[in-house]
Amino acid sequence: MSISKVSRTVTFRLTLFFSLFFTLCVIMLLGFVYWRTAAEMIRRVDQVLVLEQTRFIRVAPERIEDEIVKSIQRDQRHVYFYALYAADGHPIAGNVPLQPSAIPADGRIHEDKRLAVGVQAQRLPARVLLTRLDSGNVLLVGHDVQQLIEFGEIMRSAFFWGGSLTIALGLAFGLALSFRPLRRIEQIQQACEFIMRGDFGRRLPVGRRRDELDMLSAIVNRMLDDIERLMLEIKRAGDNIAHDLRTPLTRLRALLYRAQQQLVDAPAQRPMLD
Repeated sequence: MSISKVSRTVTFRLTLFFSLFFTLCVIMLLGFVYWRTAAEMIRRVDQVLVLEQTRFIRVAPERIEDEIVKSIQRDQRHVYFYALYAADGHPIAGNVPLQPSAIPADGRIHEDKRLAVGVQAQRLPARVLLTRLDSGNVLLVGHDVQQLIEFGEIMRSAFFWGGSLTIALGLAFGLALSFRPLRRIEQIQQACEFIMRGDFGRRLPVGRRRDELDMLSAIVNRMLDDIERLMLEIKRAGDNIAHDLRTPLTRLRALLYRAQQQLVDAPAQRPMLD
């Protein structure tokens, strides 16, 4: 039983179709969960950045440097970024030594995928908010979003492996479920070949499952019973006709034989009698 035959069965195709449909539904569900979760995480980060910005703006200008140092010390997870720059971009305080040149100081939140953080200027993805203070200095408040990126990678891996495993399991179940109907069809084909060769007593196999193949086999078997009955009736009618014609044909043959013997001297009628 070849794989190509199995792949052409209705059971295999339906199983594969529902597997693909289920995989698509799972991917859409996980995608929606990821989208909503990422959006909520970004919203909370942005909300925290706005609150931090407001807190620093309310601090007196001469105390901003001390407040930045205290905020960095309180950050045990090292996920917050604080910095104060002079009007010319020179760093005054904070853990971000270089002012991001691509981000304007417009008081809006931007995303920087390679923010230089720490003494060694480690590049990290972050959400950054730059604000120009009344003194002319620029305040930077940021938050690490590496966890969000890792979460996205985990979700993409879940998309790939979840979809692949679902399709693989669907193919496996499709193959397993298709072998039995295909064996049944081969048995039906063999029975039909015997019937076509003249074995009208042969019947299609009927199982105990009472599925659609059993229903079809039962219908064909009833049709074969009717055909066999009609053929027996035709045979009996032919036998009766042959029996009824046997006696008059025998008498006619004897009559022709006697006429043939009596017309020995008439050669012109002999061929007609023969």
